[in-house]
Amino acid sequence: MVYFRGLADDLPLKVWLEDNIWPAEDKWLSPEFVGDAVELACIEMIKAGTTLYSDMYFYGDAVARSTKKTGLRAVIGAGILDFPSKTAKTADEYFSNAEAFIRTWIGDELIVPCTAPHAPYTCSPETIKRAKDLSSKYRVPMSCIFPRPNGKSTG
Repeated sequence: MVYFRGLADDLPLKVWLEDNIWPAEDKWLSPEFVGDAVELACIEMIKAGTTLYSDMYFYGDAVARSTKKTGLRAVIGAGILDFPSKTAKTADEYFSNAEAFIRTWIGDELIVPCTAPHAPYTCSPETIKRAKDLSSKYRVPMSCIFPRPNGKSTG
C-alpha cells in the first residue's frame, strides 16, 4: 500500500476500499508494481530500525523477492478473497496460488509463508476455516485483518 499512501485515507473503511483502493488496485497492480513498492517500504522500514515485518495481500512472490533483496525478514501470505481480483477469479484459484506460494517459500531463511484470508468482511467463515486448514497442513501461520469497532482495521 506504500504507493497508495494517503489515497482517501480519511474515509470509512468500506468507502476507502470499494470506491478508492480496489479501483486503484485494479488499474495499477502487477508483480512489478508491487515488487517496486515493497522495496520502497523495506527501505523505509530499515531506516526506522525494523528487522521483521508481516505482509498479506497480492503477488506474494514479488513481495518475497523484493524483501529478500533488502535483507529483511518477513511473514508473507498470498491473499485469499471470496470474489475475483487481478490475482484469482475463484476461491479455488486463490487457494491454489496460496499453496504454491507456501511450497515455494517454506524453509526459506528470511521469508515465512503464511495463509492470508483477507478479512471477515471479504471472506466467508468457510473460506477462513479452509485457510486455517491449509495453515495446519503446512504448519505455517495464518494472517487476517480484523476490523475495529471504529471502522479502521488491524492485522
